[in-house]
Amino acid sequence: MYTSEILECLDNALLNAENELDILSPWVSGYVLSKKADRLKKLLEKGVAINIITGLNPNLLYRNSSIRAFYELERLQCEFPLLHIKRSDKTGGSNILLCDNRFYLITGFNLLGIDEEADAKEAGVRGQDPVRIKLLRKNFFSEG
Repeated sequence: MYTSEILECLDNALLNAENELDILSPWVSGYVLSKKADRLKKLLEKGVAINIITGLNPNLLYRNSSIRAFYELERLQCEFPLLHIKRSDKTGGSNILLCDNRFYLITGFNLLGIDEEADAKEAGVRGQDPVRIKLLRKNFFSEG
């Protein structure tokens, strides 16, 4: 799949997640977050657990947009206990999306950092294998 399909997959997850949405995105753009914030809030209000892992370290950020985005996520986390934000310097270039136990997406497209209007040419792989979803969740999103 390519950029437009990746964005459709992300939109599908943001509209239709029922239990858990996991996103690993090396960095977060304030502009992109502002466009997705309402959908995130609606999911949280529905009782969907959302886990976001980002490589952002607010002490090392050089873009005001990224700083604002990270602090907006932290503010939302205070408002919604089902939102869990984690910083990790081990994100590399990985971008992973897990929607419930229904599908996964692994891509080079920065899910929360690049806008759909950008001229990004990225590829990704989408799958529905429940064993793979469980393994990805365990390896990237579990606390243990």
